[in-house]
Amino acid sequence: MFGANIDDKKQEATAPLLERIGTLENKVSDLEQTVSDLQNTISEFQQQMQQLTQQMAQKPASTEMPQPSADTADTIAVQQGPKIYYLGAPSADGIFRDISENEQEGKSLYELTTADEKNGTFRILNTPDAVATALISISQMVQPVCKIMGRVNPAAHEALTAAEGKARKTAEGWKVTAKADVCFN
Repeated sequence: MFGANIDDKKQEATAPLLERIGTLENKVSDLEQTVSDLQNTISEFQQQMQQLTQQMAQKPASTEMPQPSADTADTIAVQQGPKIYYLGAPSADGIFRDISENEQEGKSLYELTTADEKNGTFRILNTPDAVATALISISQMVQPVCKIMGRVNPAAHEALTAAEGKARKTAEGWKVTAKADVCFN
């Protein structure tokens, strides 16, 4: 009587474990099938790559580069994505005249992004040099092109752009059409 009772308890205790083992075995089998399928796919891709490599090796390399037409050059410029400029201090009337394709330490205060070289958006740079330079003279360096959110902390370590400003390219430089919202923390 006690022996049968112990066997029942063993079966009760091991049943969930056996069920779990069965589930895991099924999952392992599924994973083995997935690995096999992936290995076959990799093998197919390797064969395709070998065929393409052989085809490329059989074609003679062209030594002459075709010259793009003006329309093609415009298309290429648009496809290359947005252009980024680094801007120095603005004029009192909100024009950026100091423009560079490279960030200049101690001189660059803003970053302007344009897709068409006519209109762009700008933000204040959040670099130690830009923050320190901007804080030297908020009224000259920031206020002509930015709306300052909150109070300016004279010991600020970061300049955050809450909303990017907008600018339009003119003969004089990049003229601000909408001020950026910035805060100094």
